[in-house]
Amino acid sequence: MAGFDGKARNIGESAAIGQLRNLANTIVDVKRFIGRKFTEQDVQREIQYSPNKIVQTEDGGVGFEVSYDDSTVVVVFTPEQVVGMLLGQLQRTVEKETELKGGDCVISVPGYFTDRQRRAVHAAAAVGGVNCIRLISENAAGTRTRRRAVASPRRRASALTNKRKSQPPWRMDSTRMVCPRPIPFMSCSMILATRR
Repeated sequence: MAGFDGKARNIGESAAIGQLRNLANTIVDVKRFIGRKFTEQDVQREIQYSPNKIVQTEDGGVGFEVSYDDSTVVVVFTPEQVVGMLLGQLQRTVEKETELKGGDCVISVPGYFTDRQRRAVHAAAAVGGVNCIRLISENAAGTRTRRRAVASPRRRASALTNKRKSQPPWRMDSTRMVCPRPIPFMSCSMILATRR
């Protein structure tokens, strides 16, 4: 979710808070439009229920039309640009919290995504300045998380007893940062790993 209010760009939770005040300039449900053509039947059906003004871009794709800078400038953002904004913001947040710079990431996408949609998510990561090394389905990400949690109940029990309230949901390995569960992010998850 991304919202544009005057010259400010709100992403994620801050956009969700301001959504009711600024419905026309808050972009939602990007996952339904990424990597799709404007003329597809499913896209036309989704446009009927979307609160945003959706237009066709020059290449035949989907574009979100928003007012930027207090309704004086109208800008069209593609779904790839919006997802790039979200992924870039998520990476900056993780870097700030972990005090680690850069890194590679694995992004999970819905299992029903086509190859074109997966390529669009990969392009969106590049737009956001995120180095995506792999895309996996959400089912595979959930299975990996579940397998890791079930595999070692002794280690999990010791982690629960030693856990502090201020401890982040990731742990540091000798060479990388590992997230025990995908971080939920606009119905697609992102696991960041830093290589040295």
